[in-house]
Amino acid sequence: MQASRFLKHGSALIIVLVLMVQLMKYALNEQTYWHDVSGQGLNAKIQTGLTQMYWQWQGNGRADNIEYWPQNADQAFTIQMNNKGLPVVTKDKSGCLQFLYWFIDKKLLNKSVNVTTTYIPAQANVDGAGNKNMKSGIESSMCQFQYADKFYTYDLNSGQLQFTH
Repeated sequence: MQASRFLKHGSALIIVLVLMVQLMKYALNEQTYWHDVSGQGLNAKIQTGLTQMYWQWQGNGRADNIEYWPQNADQAFTIQMNNKGLPVVTKDKSGCLQFLYWFIDKKLLNKSVNVTTTYIPAQANVDGAGNKNMKSGIESSMCQFQYADKFYTYDLNSGQLQFTH
């Protein structure tokens, strides 16, 4: 009687352990998938925020500043806008980080999201006479973010956000 009871409980325990091992294998293999999903989510959140800022700027008569209140945020941000309807971002690493705070809660970014932020200054060519010639004639500084092995580059002049794998 004891032996058959042990076999029943032992079999159940073995089945549970096998299921747990399979679940862990699945979770570890799916980690890359979830990084892709969260990376795409960050891209969508920034794109949506930029669109909201643009339409708020239009709705406010193309004002110099808008009051942007992101969804699920604790506070609003007063954001300076340029004449194209793009937010003005300070051209340094702290400006790029502030840009990111407009779209991701600061607490979340500091605690659970590991993001690397880099400012990339415009590249200039210097001719033989020592004159600076900007590539394509336009200064183009960028903020680059790395999250979940993905890169996001935001061009401060054009407002283009690029998401690369």
